Amino acid sequence: MSVELSIFFDIMIIMTSNIGQSYYLDPNLSDDAACELATNELNNTYRSEMLNRFNGRENILHFKRLPMEVIERIIRREIDKLNQSYSHRGYTIEIKDSCISTFCHDHYDIIRGARGLPGYIKTNVRPFIVNHILQNPHDQGVFKAIYNQHTHSFDMEFYKN
Repeated sequence: MSVELSIFFDIMIIMTSNIGQSYYLDPNLSDDAACELATNELNNTYRSEMLNRFNGRENILHFKRLPMEVIERIIRREIDKLNQSYSHRGYTIEIKDSCISTFCHDHYDIIRGARGLPGYIKTNVRPFIVNHILQNPHDQGVFKAIYNQHTHSFDMEFYKN
């Protein structure tokens, strides 16, 4: 019979709640005001005995909206991933920062968050690249993605090396 000892000194338990969600999604409220209103709602929803189990209420973390610059960096990261995926075949994907900014402003929805934006790149930009490679397996060159504000989509162009 073996006995194992488990030590839980440095453990973190993460609990989430949608309490206060409406405050954080209200563009008219600052982060501080939303935090205060959410804390009041939390206090009115849960008993003190429950909230005090977090070793002090200062250990309760509140949601922070992502600034647009961070959302734009998320999309730039998706383009960088595409470049990493196809560079060994001689392809480059180019998109101007201004196109990314306009795309993010047009497609970001505070209620859905930024999660849908990388998915948009995967389902709208990547297929163009894949289809071109399948139809032209010996090509090498640059894919240019240009955001079209009228259609709210990317116009893709390919320039052969």
